[in-house]
Amino acid sequence: MGLDGRCGMVINGSARDRPLATLTPEALPGALSRLAETVRRLRVGDESAAEVLSRLDRAQIVRLFHGEATGA
Repeated sequence: MGLDGRCGMVINGSARDRPLATLTPEALPGALSRLAETVRRLRVGDESAAEVLSRLDRAQIVRLFHGEATGA
């Protein structure tokens, strides 16, 4: 699984790309929940999740995955 038993996070890339961050499998559900909640909160009209995420920079997404405060 991923790197040393951790899940790698790649944004706009493929599984061959170097991950921006890694998480334990146990941390993944919480990370995805935070990301989904942020998308719900920031969505305007009928925007897709991809459109919402395109407005966030990679550092903001990494902070969300790690459960750190972000301005998003």
